[in-house]
Amino acid sequence: MGGDYAFELDNKLVVPAGINVIDGRRIDDKEVDQIFCVIDREEVAVNINTVEDLKMARELFEKRKPRH
Repeated sequence: MGGDYAFELDNKLVVPAGINVIDGRRIDDKEVDQIFCVIDREEVAVNINTVEDLKMARELFEKRKPRH
């Protein structure tokens, strides 16, 4: 999916998405300790900010819906 904030972790290109938890007492620190949990699931990779993002999310959702 790409992204402006992609970085390499364990020889994989990853992009932060989802929940970021920061201790409020350290909000002004230049750098904080980080722990990463990498999940390889498309449906958590879309951050919806634009109409194009919404279209992509709808396509992913449609792929995952059970067929009757």
